[in-house]
Amino acid sequence: MLQKILACVIKYIPTNLASIFGILQALIKLLKEVITAVINILYPLFGDNFDLVVYKARDLINKLDEGCQKIKSFLLKIGISS
Repeated sequence: MLQKILACVIKYIPTNLASIFGILQALIKLLKEVITAVINILYPLFGDNFDLVVYKARDLINKLDEGCQKIKSFLLKIGISS
């Protein structure tokens, strides 16, 4: 009985972690939108020199988002297969 309960709990740990990474991914996307809004406001003040900062910021956020997606997919694969 205890082994069965423990097996169920262990089975759902990756799925629950994937949910947490999904929430983290949503927060990253919110951050991306906030940074985009700030960049759009500041862009006229700094002009053409600001392009590099814009591309670097968006690239960094996209990499964070892709990393969360990979981890989430891995955890879901583990959770479904077990």
